[in-house]
Amino acid sequence: MTKHFKEALRRHGLPKICIAIGNLLLNLFARIIGKTIRYSRRVKLPSFYEARQTLERYHSVPESSTSSLKMSKNILYDVTIIVPCYNVEQYIQQCIDSLKSLSFREKLEVILVNDGSTDGTLSIIESNKFPDSWTLINQSNSGLAVARNKGIAASHGQYLTFVDSDDIIDSEGLQTLWMAARENDLDLVDGSIVRLENPNQYLYRYKKYVANVKNEPVPISVSGMAMGRLYRRDLWKNVRFPESFWYEDTAILYLIFPRVVRYGTIPDVTYHYRYNPNGQSKSVKNSRVIDTVYIIPKLLKLASDMGVDLGRVRTLTRWQESRFVYERVSPLGDDSLLQAAFVCAMESYRAYYSTCPGDQDSKLLRMICTSFLSKDYELWRFSSRILLLKDQLRRLSVS
Repeated sequence: MTKHFKEALRRHGLPKICIAIGNLLLNLFARIIGKTIRYSRRVKLPSFYEARQTLERYHSVPESSTSSLKMSKNILYDVTIIVPCYNVEQYIQQCIDSLKSLSFREKLEVILVNDGSTDGTLSIIESNKFPDSWTLINQSNSGLAVARNKGIAASHGQYLTFVDSDDIIDSEGLQTLWMAARENDLDLVDGSIVRLENPNQYLYRYKKYVANVKNEPVPISVSGMAMGRLYRRDLWKNVRFPESFWYEDTAILYLIFPRVVRYGTIPDVTYHYRYNPNGQSKSVKNSRVIDTVYIIPKLLKLASDMGVDLGRVRTLTRWQESRFVYERVSPLGDDSLLQAAFVCAMESYRAYYSTCPGDQDSKLLRMICTSFLSKDYELWRFSSRILLLKDQLRRLSVS
C-alpha cells in the first residue's frame, strides 16, 4: 500500500461495506488459523525472572515517584484548564490564542506549567498578558505526568480538563462540554477529537450518549487520552498520573473511569490534536516503549489498592497487554524482547485473573485470555496482530 493511498484512506475513510468485509475476513482468518496455532508446537519461553531481566537490559523499570495528592479545597472556578508546556516554541502561541478565544461564559482558570523548557517557550508565554485567573508555574524538567500533577494540585475548578501545548481547543468546545456536563450531571464527558492538520480526520468521533456506568466494565472503545474531555474534580481525589513512565494516560482507564458514575459523549468537535511524528506513539524504536509492559501491573496494583473491582478492567487489560504491547514492542525487531514482553504481560494478567469468561468479549480477546492461561506465545502473537489490524481498520473508517 503506497504512502499516497494510505493518506487517501486517512483523508476520506473507507466505505462501510469494505470495513465490514475486512473485519469479516480477519475474523474468519483468526478462527481458522487460531485453531491451527493452538495445536502447533509451543515455543520454549523464558521464566518470568529471565524475561524481566531481558526487558530491563533493554530499558529498566522507571523509578516512579509520587507527587503530593493534596488538592485545594477552595472551588473558585467552574473549570480549570491545565496546560503542560515543554519545548513548544513553534506552537505555544497558537495554543494560548485558542485558550484566549474560548467562548466559555463561566468562571475559567488556566494553569500553564512550564516543564523546564530549554527553547523560547517560556519567553513566549511571558510575553502574553493574562488575566488574574491565569497562572504560570515553573518547574525543572520532570516530565509530562509531573507537570499535569502539579496543575491538578494547584487547580480550583469544579471541573478539570487538559490541553497539550502543541494542540488547540475548539473555540466552542469547552462551553459545549460544560453544558453537557451540567445538564446531565456528568462526572466525565468526552467530545469528538480531530487532527489539527486535517479537521476531516477524526481520532475519536462520538454520538450523543449519556449513561450510568457504575459497576460496568471499562469499554476498550473509550479514549485513553487525557485531553478532549471534562472531568469532575472529585475524580482526581487521591489519584495522579504515574510519574516517570511513558503511556501515563493509561491511568485514566484504570484509575479514573472506574470512579465515574454518570458518563456522556457529544458529537461536537471540542479538541484539535496535532500529529507529532516524534511523539510517544510514533517512537517505534525508542527503548522506552517497554514501559507499555511495566505500566499495566503498576496500574492494576494501584486500582486494587483503591478498591476498584478488577473485573471491570479484565477486558481492558487483555486489550492493553495484547494489541498495544504487540504494536509497541514488535517494531524493535527482536523476538526475544517480544517473548519477554509476553511472559511479563502473561504473569501480570495471571496474578489477578484465573478464568476466561465467555461474556460479551470478542473471540480474539478470549483467545488472548487462553494464550495467557495456557502460556501460548504463538497464539498471543497471532491474536494480538489481528486485534491490531482490526483496530487500525476501524480507525481508518472513523472519518
